[in-house]
Amino acid sequence: MTSQPIQAFASVRMLALATMLGAITLSGAVRAEPVFRIETIGPTDAEHTAADGSRVGGSDTINQAGQVTGWSARYNGGVSSLGQTAWLYDGNSTLNVGLIDSTHTRSDGFRNNSVSDLNEAGQVLGDARRWSGSESRGRTVWLYDGNSTFDIGPTGPEYTRSNGARYSYSNFLNDAGQAVGNATFYDGSTPLGDTVWLYDGGSTSAIGLTDSEHTGNDGRRQAFSRAFNESGQISASARRYSGIEQLGRTAWLYDGSETIRIGLIDSEHTRSDGYRLSEPLPFFQGKGLNEAGHVLGYSERFDESRANGQSTWLFDGNNTINIGLTDSQHTSPDGLRTSSPRALNEASQVIGQSNRFDESGYTGSTAWLYDGNQAMDISLLDGESVREDGSRWSDPRRLNEAGQVAGEATRYVGGDQLGSTAWLYDGDTTFAIGLTDNQYTREDGYRDGDVYHLNEVGQVTGVAHRYVGSERLGSSAWLFDGSSTIDLTLSERSDGYAFSVPTYLGDDGLIVGLYTLFGDADNDLGSRAFWFHESEGLFDLGLLVDESFAEQDWAFLASAVSANLQGKVIGDGLLNDMPMPIGDQGVAYLVEVVPVPPAAWLFGSALGLLGWLRRKQA
Repeated sequence: MTSQPIQAFASVRMLALATMLGAITLSGAVRAEPVFRIETIGPTDAEHTAADGSRVGGSDTINQAGQVTGWSARYNGGVSSLGQTAWLYDGNSTLNVGLIDSTHTRSDGFRNNSVSDLNEAGQVLGDARRWSGSESRGRTVWLYDGNSTFDIGPTGPEYTRSNGARYSYSNFLNDAGQAVGNATFYDGSTPLGDTVWLYDGGSTSAIGLTDSEHTGNDGRRQAFSRAFNESGQISASARRYSGIEQLGRTAWLYDGSETIRIGLIDSEHTRSDGYRLSEPLPFFQGKGLNEAGHVLGYSERFDESRANGQSTWLFDGNNTINIGLTDSQHTSPDGLRTSSPRALNEASQVIGQSNRFDESGYTGSTAWLYDGNQAMDISLLDGESVREDGSRWSDPRRLNEAGQVAGEATRYVGGDQLGSTAWLYDGDTTFAIGLTDNQYTREDGYRDGDVYHLNEVGQVTGVAHRYVGSERLGSSAWLFDGSSTIDLTLSERSDGYAFSVPTYLGDDGLIVGLYTLFGDADNDLGSRAFWFHESEGLFDLGLLVDESFAEQDWAFLASAVSANLQGKVIGDGLLNDMPMPIGDQGVAYLVEVVPVPPAAWLFGSALGLLGWLRRKQA
């Protein structure tokens, strides 16, 4: 490491110490700063090292046992990429868990495996590219079961193209080792669509709707998996046909034994030509399937042949219920009504958003919570969130199991739209949260508050844009802790620019993320990982690592990707004498707290800090 980064580390360290000491003054109690040990994870052999000595990779997921999945670029000592390896750190060593046979290796040695999911049993779901010599032959879905890796996608003749290609895609893995994916099926060389399949731990079978309504007269079918639960239930949709004409989609639930059609199918949700579209909420938009087998989704509305909005529905195990707001305030004079789902919890509470109207037209949107009986307005309604003409826009983004909701609302000053406000509904009232002082307000009053996470104790993280006058100068991560908003800024340029983003919030209040580090001369030293907990303070994570940091030759930790409830954190960084990789992704790490007897902190964390800095600069 050069002397300049060491100087910057020291500067940021002092800022972190000041943050902590300020908290000590307020609390009146001395708090020990945490100390971590680091483990370099991911493969380190010649296959994964380039000619210049660099290694590129990253971690993806960590489970509660501290097992980690990730990827590493392959070079074999050359300069060109030869694909990537999917790996699992099992707590002791790093294992290559992808498929590496000749079917999954191109003739020039290129091989590409990627991880889709990791469960609590340490099983890994992933995908591998298929080859025949130098020709691409599709994708294979594989499962690492703790002992070996094997193909779990459908492999029958209908899933194999005449040239030998097969395309399977992985979607979900549960803790029972069941997996869900999609696979393309063929008539000779002609692809006829995709089917949803389930691997039940022993065999793989296609599931879903295959009747004439969901099959074109040329044999085409198309299905889309949306969510998967621990009971092996799947929410999905299937395309509808009349001859070869597409007539929308049917939402369905596989309940573990049979496929059930769900969604709204009455005349309000059917076009005059028979077109109908119902979809379960996709997993990447929010939780849409709970452990009770209840499904959240939406259906398009029609007035004869005219599109007329969208309804939000909940399948409660027996019936599909229209749960959005349907009163005159949320219906236009010509009957248009649009309600959109956001998330479902285990109590089958739902959050969503409904468009608002008056006699003149569209006037914004209402954030609502369905409590099992009715949908109620939970929008932010303070003076800044309602325009002078009565228009307002609120969007619920996160829902926890207690029925608390975090969201965003458009800000107004008179008739002018001036950004957004982050808000929290705590079960009783909705109120503004986030950073709102002059540093986060443009000179014309514009302010942005973005919500990122909501945990089970009602804490919220987000990001606020920073301004000096009319100029935007980065953004800062923040935490609302239930009573106040805490600024998570570690390093600023002299003109006020700063950048930080939270990537994880645990139910224990732990936050990790990344920030941009600046040197004393305002030089950008790149991305760094940060660690925050109210009981200890805000720190550069790399500066909390014990002598194992130097022993394993680390230069810095560039990002923190995730963590678990045991306080283990994963991310990537750079080793000494290693070139900076493109995109700042380097070597994966796992850090965990070192148990320290209380007596070790007798002289306070400031003395520990000074000793650490002397070791680092020695």
